[in-house]
Amino acid sequence: MQNVVNAAEDQGGILCKTFAGEARIAVLMNSTHQHSRRQFLKSASVSAMAWMGAGKLFGAESDQPWLTDYGVCTSYKNFAMLKQHGYGYIEDSVGRLLKPDRPDSEVADDFAKIRNQNIRVHACNSFIPKTLKSVGSKANHEAVLKHADITFQRAKQIGIKGIVFGSSGSRSIPDGFDRKTAEAQFVALLKKMAPLAQAQGVEVWLEPLRKKETNFINTQLEGAAIIDQVGHPSLGMVCDFYHAACNGETPDEILKAGKHIRHCHIAEKEKRTAPGMKGDDFTPYLSALKKSGYRGTMSMECGWKNMEKQATEVREYLEKQATKA
Repeated sequence: MQNVVNAAEDQGGILCKTFAGEARIAVLMNSTHQHSRRQFLKSASVSAMAWMGAGKLFGAESDQPWLTDYGVCTSYKNFAMLKQHGYGYIEDSVGRLLKPDRPDSEVADDFAKIRNQNIRVHACNSFIPKTLKSVGSKANHEAVLKHADITFQRAKQIGIKGIVFGSSGSRSIPDGFDRKTAEAQFVALLKKMAPLAQAQGVEVWLEPLRKKETNFINTQLEGAAIIDQVGHPSLGMVCDFYHAACNGETPDEILKAGKHIRHCHIAEKEKRTAPGMKGDDFTPYLSALKKSGYRGTMSMECGWKNMEKQATEVREYLEKQATKA
């Protein structure tokens, strides 16, 4: 049934109408009464507040889920199966799908299948191989940027939105190397890399990793600090619940870094299993993420006993927690 609410004021001339959750405000000027500029601005201000209030009251801000889509970190070849279980995209890997170290001919068949079958590959991870150093005395930014540029060009061809920059082997600081120098190297690299991504309509998403995997950029706040130094719109961050839990990060840290988060990963803490296998409660992190204003995607980056049999159960488990957040 369509909800209709009419609220009129004789003084101020405000008419508020809400149809099916949509708030529409009209400021009506009384033809027989001349408002001063101050009175008009006051009426307009009241109208704006009424519009926002009506939107919240009738669900204009909550019609759509705040986690806009769910995906799985796996080969694009699993897309058709996962789509049947309610997933909207695949997150593949740079090395497996985009192959920036190989000629165009070696990706042509895969790219044709992705286009012809309308497969959505939203992101790719495993970006920079450990043989290409981003920091340290053996840092080779020229080679890293060449690798990155080919990656971005190929990502554009099949509609990939973001490239996840985890790459612990490439970015870890060598023993004995000055940390401030390494940070300056990394910031300089990202300042050159982000425009290459922007030129292809792609984004780079920096991923903080657990301390067991790298000694550089472990937390959301550390990642946010790097992004602030770079200051480029094509550089954002991945919030990975698994890494955050392993590092003992609090929901408050996710909240503080929220403006930089463009994408999310999730897995249970103990054995990196799919959500629901051990029963992990993600709602504190989810609540912080939602409160930060995040509206985006969530990839299952986890281990599976049987992906096809577990896929629906895992998605529904996470959806229930996201609804509670």
